Amino acid sequence: MTLLAELPELDALDPTDLDAISSALDGIEGSDTRLAVLRTVLGQLLVDSGQTPYVEAGLVALRGAADAGISAAAFSAATTLLGHGPEGIDEAIELLEAAADAGLAPAQLALGQLLLEADNPEQGLAFVAAAAGQGYAPAACDLSRRLLDGEIIGDLQAEDIPELLRGAITEGSAEAHEILLQYLATAAEYESLVSELGASAGRRRLPTSLLRDVGAALAEADPHFWFQAAIALAPLADDSRVAFLDGILLSISTDQAGDAAALQLALGLNEEDP
Repeated sequence: MTLLAELPELDALDPTDLDAISSALDGIEGSDTRLAVLRTVLGQLLVDSGQTPYVEAGLVALRGAADAGISAAAFSAATTLLGHGPEGIDEAIELLEAAADAGLAPAQLALGQLLLEADNPEQGLAFVAAAAGQGYAPAACDLSRRLLDGEIIGDLQAEDIPELLRGAITEGSAEAHEILLQYLATAAEYESLVSELGASAGRRRLPTSLLRDVGAALAEADPHFWFQAAIALAPLADDSRVAFLDGILLSISTDQAGDAAALQLALGLNEEDP
């Protein structure tokens, strides 16, 4: 049974009745874990209202729950404070540190990004890597983009990007799919690139800028891979396939014009389309 299931106080509570929520908070006595979770839930409802008096009351509740060891409350209070401007940043960092040290991945990522912005790359990247190591998709994507851009992150290399993104891709992260395609194009891993292109194109629309880059990368490969990619791109709209073809056309030599014309037909595009 989850802790939320052990909170009968929530059953009769209207989540839109902010005065009733405030009254319920005022009536909580005690500091055990169950009540701290209740404070977290009710405090979050008040914070989410966006109405200043209720937000302040919600922050008080979240701070109290954070003091009782609820890392989710610390993270929520921190993100709320960060949204209020620079005056709350010191307290927000303290709350994020508490939640990050407790192993909460979103807090680790948020703290890591703050430290990076504050020009503390060693600690910042360590927290981002810790969140990615837990399989937190936004952190895995953040770390992978940094590796793709050539940043030095401990012992990690760009070659580690596919493994870093594995969990995020399994969860269906569109961003993770796009980063992986970018990496495979940069690394000239053509067979894997075409395979992943098919997996991605069958699920979602891909950015035309990415498809143009993929085309430019595949222009260096054997034309065999061009036609495999054309099959993979069949589910996408004309403008997506045109972008891919543009990438090829802008990168090939004149003696490959015949292959390019055949690719245009394979993509189902008329001669005047590109």
